[in-house]
Amino acid sequence: APELGDGREIRSVAFQQAPRVSVDDLVIEAAPPDETDPSVELAIGIRRRPNLVRSDEDSKKLITEYLRALTSAADDGREHRLALAVAGHQPHAEQLAELAVLARNQADVASFFSLVARPRYRQQLVGRLDQLRGLVSSALPSLGVAGPDDGTVRQRTWELLRSLWVLMLTVEGPDTSDW
Repeated sequence: APELGDGREIRSVAFQQAPRVSVDDLVIEAAPPDETDPSVELAIGIRRRPNLVRSDEDSKKLITEYLRALTSAADDGREHRLALAVAGHQPHAEQLAELAVLARNQADVASFFSLVARPRYRQQLVGRLDQLRGLVSSALPSLGVAGPDDGTVRQRTWELLRSLWVLMLTVEGPDTSDW
């Protein structure tokens, strides 16, 4: 899986790992083929159809847990990554995935926001970034950041996007409505 990086192989799969990992629906540990100790931990939040807008309470909770995972990741020598798995292709998830790729390819927060502000990016993508910034802004006070300024919100949004992978899964079967 490309989300594990560097040809890593899965060493363990666990469900519901809170409080150790705040994004705990599925936690995968992986290591290069020639090593036994995991070098990466991928924490996956699984949502059927997330509505990634600042007014959605479930999305507020989800983004809060992602930010909590970023700030509380153990200093254990592992790389800690986050993922969001959704059912099928969805515009919000596709836009979030595109923003995450752009963030991973920028050296700093200023470069990322400058890039996305360029006219070549679709208005929907810029709008999704604004919605995500709103979600991050509303999450920060519950993480102890009182009255976050725009610079802090931009920094945390970029950090979240850099660590995030979006997985759009096609689920086949007789009934996936409760997924």
